[in-house]
Amino acid sequence: MKRADLIILCLPLFFAIPAFGHDMHLSAEAVGSKMQGTLKADTIPIEGGIIAFFDAGEKSDPKNSRLERTVSDAEGRFAFSIPEGKTAFKITAETADGHYAETTIDLQKTTAVVKTGPRTLIGFAGSVLLIFAIFGLLLFIKRRRGGCCGGRT
Repeated sequence: MKRADLIILCLPLFFAIPAFGHDMHLSAEAVGSKMQGTLKADTIPIEGGIIAFFDAGEKSDPKNSRLERTVSDAEGRFAFSIPEGKTAFKITAETADGHYAETTIDLQKTTAVVKTGPRTLIGFAGSVLLIFAIFGLLLFIKRRRGGCCGGRT
């Protein structure tokens, strides 16, 4: 096998880097007249995540529904004041590395729906590419040592 073949076999390794990402967790709850929560990567607090607080009520205008915007602190915490008369909210979080999460909370139904952003597909594709790259590299090494196909090239 030529050097160019080795480069082609190892090329997916460069695209597999997103496979080593992390999950982002956005949690929020109403405590008195405040909505407070945390933003974490697995179990590590995320500082500097952009948190937006939206009105998710039936009569809210999607274009003008943002109520507040803040940034998570060193411990991943954030808080908003709950406006009077509002009971349904959407909270979104975005980080500098492109992770996204959102949760929807309805205080009347006391339910929360958590969604992660569409960027998780990149991690899955990267994992698949990494597996193919490893098997290709192993096959290349085995073939170079003469262990496959009788040592023919």
